[in-house]
Amino acid sequence: MLGLSLVIINRDIKEYCFPSLMAFFLICSNSIIFPGIYTLLIAFGYVAFYKIRYGTFTIKYSKLNILFLLACYISVFSNLYIDYRILMFTGMMLICAPFYVSKKVFLFERKILSVILLFFPVVSMIAMYCYLKGINAFAQEGVHIDLSFSAIYYHPMWLAPIAGLANVILLWCLFQLQNKCFRCIVLSILLLSIYVTVVAASRTALFASVITMVLYIVYNARNVKKIILYLLVIGFLATISIPVYLEHSTQIQNKFEGGKGEKYGSRSAHFGEGFEKLNESPLIGSGFATAWYRGVLHKGRLESGSGWLSILFQLGALGAIIMLFILKKVTRVFKYIRHDRRLQLFVISLLFLCLHSCFEGYLLTVGYYIGFVFWLLISHIICYPDMVKKYKLNFES
Repeated sequence: MLGLSLVIINRDIKEYCFPSLMAFFLICSNSIIFPGIYTLLIAFGYVAFYKIRYGTFTIKYSKLNILFLLACYISVFSNLYIDYRILMFTGMMLICAPFYVSKKVFLFERKILSVILLFFPVVSMIAMYCYLKGINAFAQEGVHIDLSFSAIYYHPMWLAPIAGLANVILLWCLFQLQNKCFRCIVLSILLLSIYVTVVAASRTALFASVITMVLYIVYNARNVKKIILYLLVIGFLATISIPVYLEHSTQIQNKFEGGKGEKYGSRSAHFGEGFEKLNESPLIGSGFATAWYRGVLHKGRLESGSGWLSILFQLGALGAIIMLFILKKVTRVFKYIRHDRRLQLFVISLLFLCLHSCFEGYLLTVGYYIGFVFWLLISHIICYPDMVKKYKLNFES
């Protein structure tokens, strides 16, 4: 009996503890908990080791990823600029993209992505605790915490996507639960997570999460009765929570004021020059890990104020077109969404990241946890229809 218990405990450790630890390493890298990117690299290594050990190498499912990498290298060599970032990005793509496939690898990706995503609400609540206790790595002397809150991270923009994605994930959890008591607990955590998004002062994270949540609610409202019920609940919650959020949204309001009168708001300096310089090299862009700012081409800068525009500005039309084909392949999973709740979690998480990337840049960044999550998500979703058919998997809930 004791032997059986030890076997079960050992299995559970392998099943959940290691993925949970890696998720924590990943999301809390570059923070006061884990300074630097060392824990992020450990998480990379864990995923790479598993895929190489249990997968079979193939390029069948990763041809578009290869083309995208090719566009990166064309932009690099054509602009006569190369540094370690392109090599690190190549490594990340080799880990995330479906170069190593098998049934075991596919189920591992499904598990590790689930664990990583479910850790976002946990870290969001750690941030809420930090807010209440006045713990703020971005603290500036004489500045109120509402104007510069980043919790365990060194900049609010590292915290904001955690809270925004946590909002989306908590809403998904809310729809999976049947127990009313658990629903009330998750709903309370969701309202707190939205509060963290507000005080992190990222307009993009806040609105991207709201848009994603609205779309998910509409998707699940299959009849008039449910629509009315959802509207009543949302109306009640909005009445009691919005005044509190507004009271602590000073920095968001300041950002709106600061961007008034500009063509692209607060991103005008980045976007305006980016489009202007794109005319000089429309096909291959300015080069991977470069960005135009105030008339100077900054080398070693990975983003241009927008993930999607970074691809266009840095890799030109060539990279942007390949990226569009990658996104088009995502649509193949839509017919599976209704029957697989876990897939719904992956899709709405990817939707949030796509919306968030309109005004925040990390799609080409290796040292930022959220970029890794994006590429791992998109590769898993793209492979989903083929893996389900090939291995006759059934995830109907």
